Amino acid sequence: MLTAPSVTANQTATVTASYASGGPTRTNSVSVTVVNVAATLSGIAVTGPSSVNEGATGSYLATGTWSDGTTSNVTSLATWSTTLVRSAAGC
Repeated sequence: MLTAPSVTANQTATVTASYASGGPTRTNSVSVTVVNVAATLSGIAVTGPSSVNEGATGSYLATGTWSDGTTSNVTSLATWSTTLVRSAAGC
């Protein structure tokens, strides 16, 4: 069984099997390409202030979590929108 390591570009690995039973050892190999698979986005976290005064601004950061366990700043790549939630005060 081959557990492929992480690679930054496609790489060739050689899998070799040897067997001896009462005579000469027999060996054979096969070449296997370990394919570099781009990580996929598995989650996104948004951080920033929990309240902003009217007329003021708040800055927010989007951090992506990837299928390979890494994280990165995706703030400039994210599509942002704002929805105002009306309170039920006075009802």
